[in-house]
Amino acid sequence: MRVLPAWANWKFGLKAVGISFLLFYFWTHPLQVELVWIAIYIAIAIGIGLLFGLVVNPILDRFAQAQRIDVTAYGDRRAEQVKRRPWVEALMLPGEDGFFFVPLLLIGINPVTAALASVAYAAIHYPEFPIKHCVSKVLALYLIATLVLPHGLATVVLGHVLLDAFAYVLWTRTVSQPVAANGDRQ
Repeated sequence: MRVLPAWANWKFGLKAVGISFLLFYFWTHPLQVELVWIAIYIAIAIGIGLLFGLVVNPILDRFAQAQRIDVTAYGDRRAEQVKRRPWVEALMLPGEDGFFFVPLLLIGINPVTAALASVAYAAIHYPEFPIKHCVSKVLALYLIATLVLPHGLATVVLGHVLLDAFAYVLWTRTVSQPVAANGDRQ
C-alpha cells in the first residue's frame, strides 16, 4: 500500500471541511445553476491554461532560467487516484470550492477578497503543482470568483467537476499509460 505524503492528509481534511461548508451553504441558500456560466468557467480555466502554456511559459523559458516541468508524472498519479477511488475523488473535489468560495460568498466578493481566496486556493496546490502553474491558478480562480461565482456556487462546483472530468478523460486518452483498477500500469 502506498502511503500518501503528509500534505495529502491535510488536503483531504480541508476538502471534508469544504464539503460541510457546501452542505451548510446549500441548506441555507437556494441552489442556482446557470449553464452559460458553467461554460464560461470552463472557458476561463482552459483559456488561462493555454495562455500560460503557449505564451507565458515560452517567455519565461527564454528570459529566465526556468525549471523544465514534466507534468506526465503528476497527471499519471492523478489518473491513478481517480481510477482507484473514483467516488471519493468525485465527491471530495467540490470540497475545494466549498472551503474557499463559501467564506468568500459570506464575506462578500470584491477584488481584495477574491484575490485572497484565489491565492489561498492556488497555495494548497503548491505541493502538487510547480509555482508557475499555481500562478495561472491564481489568475483563473480570480476571474472565476469575480465573474462566475456571483451566478451561483453550484455553477462553480459543476464547472469544476466537469473541467476535471474533461481533463481526466483527455489525459487518459492521449498522454497517460493505461492504469488498472489496482493502480498497476498495463
